[in-house]
Amino acid sequence: MALFGAPLTERQLLVLLAVVEEHVRTREPVGSRVVQERYGVMASTATIRNEMAELEQAGYLQQPHTSAGRIPCDVAYRLYVNCLASQRRPATRALPWLQAEYRRLGSQPHELLRATSRLLARATAHPAVVTEPPATNVQVIALNLQPVSASTVMLSYKTSDNQEHSHLLRSDVPLTAEAVRALSATLQRLHVGRELSALAAVSASSVQRQLGELQAPEDLLAGIRAAAAADEESAVYVDGTSYILDQPEFEERSRLKQLMQTLDEDAALRQVMHDATETTDVVVTIGAEHRHPGMRGCSLVASAYSVHGGRGAVGVLGPTRMDYAQIMDIVEYTARQLTETFAQTQTSDH
Repeated sequence: MALFGAPLTERQLLVLLAVVEEHVRTREPVGSRVVQERYGVMASTATIRNEMAELEQAGYLQQPHTSAGRIPCDVAYRLYVNCLASQRRPATRALPWLQAEYRRLGSQPHELLRATSRLLARATAHPAVVTEPPATNVQVIALNLQPVSASTVMLSYKTSDNQEHSHLLRSDVPLTAEAVRALSATLQRLHVGRELSALAAVSASSVQRQLGELQAPEDLLAGIRAAAAADEESAVYVDGTSYILDQPEFEERSRLKQLMQTLDEDAALRQVMHDATETTDVVVTIGAEHRHPGMRGCSLVASAYSVHGGRGAVGVLGPTRMDYAQIMDIVEYTARQLTETFAQTQTSDH
């Protein structure tokens, strides 16, 4: 879910966008004089400082320490990305070396996806993730949750390829039979008739609206996501994780550990990339917008590609202070080139 703060005046918006761009460029807190001189905001430095103070009170900016300039909060990056998206045209960036590699590997799908993660990481100096579409567009045709004990349920579902799956799942929160029945009915309404990949990305927000006053147990939903993702058996390619070490935002050991653990979990990566496969737009998820806790210190820029009727996604991970304009262009371009390469390969096979 996107973050939003208080409405801004035209001058506040100009100041905020200037702070974001300058902080992305320098990694340093941004002062009023830089906003005035480099970004041409037509106001005195005292007026700009007042505007920055109001932006801080509204939750868009923060001041690392007294007398320092300001740095953006997640909601500032969201507003910045929304402004970029409203002005963007389809990416025209050309990466000849990417095209050359695609021509060389076009007839080797798995090698092509593996190369994409490597080349995308190199082009952006950030970790890159590429998810493979499911082998077939398998749909869930029946689903049931059955209580086994106060903390254990059995998830059973059947898919359109005539496969039956069962998983014993545990919850740290005691579950009543009524709560399990309600969650089972909700999952049936939301996911029977949809692709298995949607179940692998089920979220608390999507089921909570249906459950009303009953609380959706997040650990149980995480178990459902992991089970469905394991059954999906689509590959995930990750490259460039060492670039994380170049970012000062991840110098804190606990934050780095959370992100590295997430990058080691294929099911978690499929989940965070799933939203991109359901739209033709470039999807940007920033900080606290992530459903997965291990991702809340970073941003993801992702876009879908198509192959043989299925959809996978390519994406770049980095700190919330990333060059969104450049990375959105590179990710969109890469996804489009990947789609075109697969289409050409399919045509030549016929």
